[in-house]
Amino acid sequence: GFGHADVDAGKWYNSRTVNRLASVSKAIGGVLMMEMIEDGTFDDVHDLTREHVPAFPVHHTHTIGQLVSNRGGIGHYDELGWPANTSIQHNSALSGAQIFQNSPLEYVPGADCLYSTHTYNFFGAAAEAASGKFVGQLLNDEIANPLNLSSLKVENRANYNYHRSQLYSSNNNEIGSPDNISWK
Repeated sequence: GFGHADVDAGKWYNSRTVNRLASVSKAIGGVLMMEMIEDGTFDDVHDLTREHVPAFPVHHTHTIGQLVSNRGGIGHYDELGWPANTSIQHNSALSGAQIFQNSPLEYVPGADCLYSTHTYNFFGAAAEAASGKFVGQLLNDEIANPLNLSSLKVENRANYNYHRSQLYSSNNNEIGSPDNISWK
């Protein structure tokens, strides 16, 4: 990349600049699922989410593969919106999934496709339950550490990082108080 990592500070992008991943996280989630299948944590893509998280309401009949391919029936922002309180720090994917777990599915899992950020809350909760580790630790153990990607982490803006870029709006205005996205 090129340009400013922080306009006000005059800090330029470089090879150590850390950015918010946003929807790139979905591809990383797919890699995480495959790593967990390869190491035997999941049997295969047909594992039912509720096999790992039986506390989910019974309408969650999707598989982990359907979740990661956006075919699990879970809504996106248009359908489910944002949590009512984004100031709460969620330290697990299960905690984030519980916000939306009672919402109806948009379609029978596997019958359609709907791009969804929220579907990854449910995949993450299943991954945590299957492994006994929180998503952040799974990310480190399965992807970041083996591939020497030390800056690949679950975002926690409370942890200072000199190399983190500032966030800007679509109008190129710095966002003074970045949103807490720990729920997703």
